Amino acid sequence: MSDFEDLRMIDLIERFENLIREIALSHSLKKLSAAGEALQNVYNFHLTSENSFEEAEEYLKNMYTSFNYAAVIVNDALKKGGSLSKDDNELLGACTEILVACCEKAKQAIKAK
Repeated sequence: MSDFEDLRMIDLIERFENLIREIALSHSLKKLSAAGEALQNVYNFHLTSENSFEEAEEYLKNMYTSFNYAAVIVNDALKKGGSLSKDDNELLGACTEILVACCEKAKQAIKAK
């Protein structure tokens, strides 16, 4: 794994993963916007690079889906009054766990090729 695109993708995934870990620890909804931008960078690179990242495709798609679900949870909470309920916190916690796991597995799959 010495391909520049592999290294770049791993770097972008790590940046996103770090923000997700911060959200999980701090429960800061404001950081979700920054994480969204970081995931958009991953997605854009995934679409525009010459490398298809087939080995990590499943994990990348799960990252996109899980993040969208987390965003829906947060947006609904904000519409209802600005804070997360106990159920919302549990769901968001599950989403962050899935996101971190997908990040780890995507990086491992890219490194292993």
